[in-house]
Amino acid sequence: MRKRIVSVLAVTLGSVMVLAGSASALGTYDYDALGKNSGIFINGDEIIIDEGNVTVNGEVSSSNGIITINGVMMEYSEIGDWTAGSASASVDMSGDSSGESSGTEAADGEGDSSGESSAEAAGDSDGTAAEDSDGASDGGSAAAADENAEPAQAGQTGIVVRGDVETAQVNIGGAEDVFTAPDGKQYNSVIILRADDADTENALKPGTTRSLLDNDVETYPGVGLAVTGDKVTLDNVYILTDGANRSAFLNSETMGQYVDTVIKDSTFVTLSDGWIFPSFKCIYRAARTALCTSYGSTWMYNTRMYSDSWGNYSMEGANGIEHYYVINGYSESNVGGYGLFTLGMGEDYVQGNNYVRVYGSKMISPQYGWICDDGPNVIIGSMADMASDEHAMDNYDGEITEDMYVSEGGRSFFGGAVNAAVLCFDMAAYTDLAADITIKNSVFTTVGEELIHEDGTPVGNLLDLDPSILHNDTISAGMEYFGLAYVNGSVFWLRGANSDLKLENVEMRSENNVLMHSTVDYSNWDGSNLAGQAAVGYKVAMKDMDVEGDIIHDDYQRKMFITLDGTTLDGAMNYYTCEEYAARAAAFIDSEWEAAEASKAAWEAENGADSSLMGTKEDILGWLVYDESYDGSLTGLELTLENGAVWNVTGESHLSSLTVGEGCTVNGIITENADGTFTVSPAAAE
Repeated sequence: MRKRIVSVLAVTLGSVMVLAGSASALGTYDYDALGKNSGIFINGDEIIIDEGNVTVNGEVSSSNGIITINGVMMEYSEIGDWTAGSASASVDMSGDSSGESSGTEAADGEGDSSGESSAEAAGDSDGTAAEDSDGASDGGSAAAADENAEPAQAGQTGIVVRGDVETAQVNIGGAEDVFTAPDGKQYNSVIILRADDADTENALKPGTTRSLLDNDVETYPGVGLAVTGDKVTLDNVYILTDGANRSAFLNSETMGQYVDTVIKDSTFVTLSDGWIFPSFKCIYRAARTALCTSYGSTWMYNTRMYSDSWGNYSMEGANGIEHYYVINGYSESNVGGYGLFTLGMGEDYVQGNNYVRVYGSKMISPQYGWICDDGPNVIIGSMADMASDEHAMDNYDGEITEDMYVSEGGRSFFGGAVNAAVLCFDMAAYTDLAADITIKNSVFTTVGEELIHEDGTPVGNLLDLDPSILHNDTISAGMEYFGLAYVNGSVFWLRGANSDLKLENVEMRSENNVLMHSTVDYSNWDGSNLAGQAAVGYKVAMKDMDVEGDIIHDDYQRKMFITLDGTTLDGAMNYYTCEEYAARAAAFIDSEWEAAEASKAAWEAENGADSSLMGTKEDILGWLVYDESYDGSLTGLELTLENGAVWNVTGESHLSSLTVGEGCTVNGIITENADGTFTVSPAAAE
């Protein structure tokens, strides 16, 4: 049953509480609707708690803008597959509740409880809420089903806090260990929302199971923790959500509010294999592990994030000011997705109004290590580099010592089997600079042998892990597949984003021997039509590095500028006109088509249905090339060597400009063509 407490200084409980199954219609995240279906709902000084499989061995309080929740354990084992026609009881937030808890009052301090199941304690076995419309409980009888009621569309939620966005200080968790989470570690507070068909012994433990789980029930939006306030702090908290469209953490009710967020020594897990989304166009899916949508600033220290499918550290800043720190953070994806997603909005972000800082963090995924979209100002570096950032440790007391480092030597590590990083811009028709990125003392790799889960098992590659990728019901499945396959293994995929990428002492290792691969942005945003306008292009500077791999510039709509500064590069470099790129893409599709058709036949045999989603060769080629009207005048690849740089040419190369500074070396045969371009061939073997 549901208790309502208003204007209290503190509520200290040692009882077991049921998460009632009531819900409210919900199209997108709505804090009122989520609150009616949550374990704890705090709205200002009002506190509402569902009694059941939730133990509070600490404090729940809200007074004078200070909101505190610590020592809380809640576990909900039925997410609920609510459909039209299901009974749902509404909860009137203005009514008082009475009655005693139907659960057992004991808890062993380890997160186990002996109370009744949530369905039984809430009323009928179907999980409908045992409350009258005024919020009063009859002590256990089920509310009458309203045949005309709207279907329940709010997924089960752990904690919802609506604090005043200008004044509220929200503190969740604490340094003291209280409960044991499914990963076997101790945390102050634990929130678990899992599907009733999940493998609770294995699937919920990160680093244990590396296969598609049978937990893809389509659930309505819910979240482990949804919170607003002027400043929100999570300390030593574990959150697990299981089911599609369900984030572990959401830090803003709507975009446009300033919410400073601090997350320390916490772990978030999302399991939702049913929503794998193969292309970079991830932002349609809400099942991201930590979804930070507010303006304001975010600091994450010693946080660990695990997901089955799409995303972990996700920053979506819209048009506001957001500073986003990830320090000694770890991310692991099982089937697809990314470790880090950073979003900006063009010029204002590049000029410093929005920035991202990542130090000493490790991101591994079968798809992308990092997606940089729409242009934030980004610095990625080591824990040692953090020392020069005056604001990095603003919200962490104490020291992050070397024995705590998640990555060897405290260097940032981005490993993605498809790409270590994707630089993209949704509105690629933007001609000005869209991303300003500095990366120091880090590792970026797509080499499979280096992508290993914590349990020692290989991460694998999305294109191998999901055999249905050609035939699923996401947009343009076959086209998405060939788009990914075309750049599969390249360290950086530059996709229509005019970017200034500065690399210093960065290790780059490639599964397909390609360091940089650019393409037009063939997204469904229709963003690649520059209509003949000249764009800033891609600027890539490599300083004090020793790398092996090719540079391929297929984006015929803008130039690429490469600078080798005291760097040695072994590889080939080429750029292509639209006509040349179209021929290359057509040849690639032909080379992959037989295998794709075999996959299509196998899928149809297994599913007993026709798959038309793969499309035709012509469809896919038209999508990849986008616009064949370009004459090639916008493209080019300009190379500059300075400060003793060395280019060891390993394959036939074509440049629009070549500048070799004093003391620099090109180990190859340079031929200047009649049109002013350069052909550079490997030096003859001695």
